Amino acid sequence: MPLCRRRKPASLVKSVAPVAESKKNISVPELKLSGYGDLKIYGDVEFNMDAESKRGLLAMTNADVGSDPTYDKWDLNGRILLGFDGIHKTDNSYLAGFSVQPLADITGSMNLDNAVFFFSQENDWQVKVGCFEA
Repeated sequence: MPLCRRRKPASLVKSVAPVAESKKNISVPELKLSGYGDLKIYGDVEFNMDAESKRGLLAMTNADVGSDPTYDKWDLNGRILLGFDGIHKTDNSYLAGFSVQPLADITGSMNLDNAVFFFSQENDWQVKVGCFEA
């Protein structure tokens, strides 16, 4: 008996799916919760540590001779920002929406970075009302 037996070649099986079924499976799924518009939620965290030292200044122009040159200053600050943006588009290209960005800093105080309501016609005019960066 030989060490290596010859095997028959494997059969090739072709599967043909209907064109409509293939198109349905290739399409990208679209997530729609209500159909009324889009809502985006996002955030940002920032932490800063700053240090300033007047020890060993290279040039002491206009310096007060009696002042203490060993002054050190440390500062810690930071913030957490949450953002909520919503937009609704009608069938005749009119838009309405809002953007709100509450801001909490490291000391615990709450602020508002941006707050705006807007309405417009797509690619034509837009009116914004609120506190925002232009």
